[in-house]
Amino acid sequence: MDDCEPKKIKDFNDYIRWFLWVCIGLLAFGMIWRAVVPPEPRERLKYSVGREILRDNRLFDDILAENRDGLESTTERIMEVTAYCPCEKCCGKYADGITASGYVIQPGDKFTAAPADIPFGTMIDIPGYGRVPVLDRGGKIGSGRLDVYFDSHDVALKFGRQILTVKIER
Repeated sequence: MDDCEPKKIKDFNDYIRWFLWVCIGLLAFGMIWRAVVPPEPRERLKYSVGREILRDNRLFDDILAENRDGLESTTERIMEVTAYCPCEKCCGKYADGITASGYVIQPGDKFTAAPADIPFGTMIDIPGYGRVPVLDRGGKIGSGRLDVYFDSHDVALKFGRQILTVKIER
């Protein structure tokens, strides 16, 4: 009958072994859970009638205003401005119609992709393109470069690569 009785913990080393087995079990469970349960999908932004974007129950204009930090100064920079469109040739694996800021692209939209030192929502006046917000980033966009968005690849090719003096409103 001694074989049927549960083994009793005899010393401190048994407590440590038991604790380590529990930790390993919890770690294994967490790894299996992450592999089986998919992460929540990226929240897509929804449009209201006035084309104001709602995210987390806030207007997109409010989100843009937060990124400006109340600074209303304008600086001019000479930048290399190139064009891109939402095709796989221009965007590669990111050709899903959603910008880095979470903006869902619609036909006729005009915006720019800028380096990380220019916050999302900053307005940039680009000669020949207009005054547009920064809504995207790019892998090859460095300090002195901007990409402007066009709906069509042909129109983007016609715009080409230009050296322009742009006004950045912060």
